[in-house]
Amino acid sequence: MATIARRPAHVNEPKGGHDRGGMIILLGANGFLGRHTCELLARRGAEAVAVSQKPDPRFFAQFASSVRYMEAHSFASSAGVEVIAKTRALVYFRWSSVPATFAQEPWREVRENVEPAFLLFLRVAELAPKAKIVFLSSGGTVYGREGTGPKTETSPTKPISSYGVGKLMAEEALAFVGRTKGSPFAILRVSNAVGRWQTSTTQGIIGAALRAARDGVPVKLFGGGTQVRDFVDAGDVAEAIYAASLDTTHQAATWNVGSGVGVTVRDLVDSVAQMIGRQIAIEHAPPRALDVPHVVLDCSKVAKDLGWTAKTPLDLSISSLWQSICGPSCDVPR
Repeated sequence: MATIARRPAHVNEPKGGHDRGGMIILLGANGFLGRHTCELLARRGAEAVAVSQKPDPRFFAQFASSVRYMEAHSFASSAGVEVIAKTRALVYFRWSSVPATFAQEPWREVRENVEPAFLLFLRVAELAPKAKIVFLSSGGTVYGREGTGPKTETSPTKPISSYGVGKLMAEEALAFVGRTKGSPFAILRVSNAVGRWQTSTTQGIIGAALRAARDGVPVKLFGGGTQVRDFVDAGDVAEAIYAASLDTTHQAATWNVGSGVGVTVRDLVDSVAQMIGRQIAIEHAPPRALDVPHVVLDCSKVAKDLGWTAKTPLDLSISSLWQSICGPSCDVPR
């Protein structure tokens, strides 16, 4: 049975100049990475405002009571102007698609995702010129299919999915705002994040495998599950987001955020089954053109610049997600 490589169980202290004062806005904070970041900011005592279409009051009451929340329509009004004017950093999570969403209509990625991001970047640059904009990009899709070595931030960006194209276009839009408006920014190219609150049924092989185990149905693997992926704990990603938001040393930076450890999708499913003590049946499907064959991120730059490294073993990330998906009646993975 396959085993999952463990990542280092430590994290370096943040490096570089940083200032803990000022408010952080989390835009599109209702997703699972947004929730992890809200929880972290509350734990750290940071002043924060979470913006989403439908805020979940129960989540904030239980996990992030000190974080204020706003509905997106209010943020788009004069109330949002006042909030932006007081912010020291804005983290942009909002994205309405996953890699397969617009596979047949790739142009929709621009209208649905890139254009709103661009407009928001410009709005922040106008209202709060010194506020840092932190954009959550995709380390798993922007680099494309070339090579099997770890991808650095200078590796060629040749996405093969509309999702990857959209993320790269938004990166370029943010860089344009930085050049022309002087806004400081950070781009985080995050690999496959895993953890609690990852409830989407449209993305995430680990979540799909765990739901299949819970429901006693097969999990679908495309192309035999030979794709190599880099998985990182969502809580660790939140730490990287926080470090990037506080950083005052780098005016314009792009950082990979991942584990640096690769595992095939098939081996991962086998390991998940072993961990939870349940069989997971496999449904084989033809390979998809949008799936990158091999992506592992070189994260030495973010370690050098911010002192961040992935610290949580993957089995603990899976355990947290298993409890979230299956509830208290399920055994916790060994």
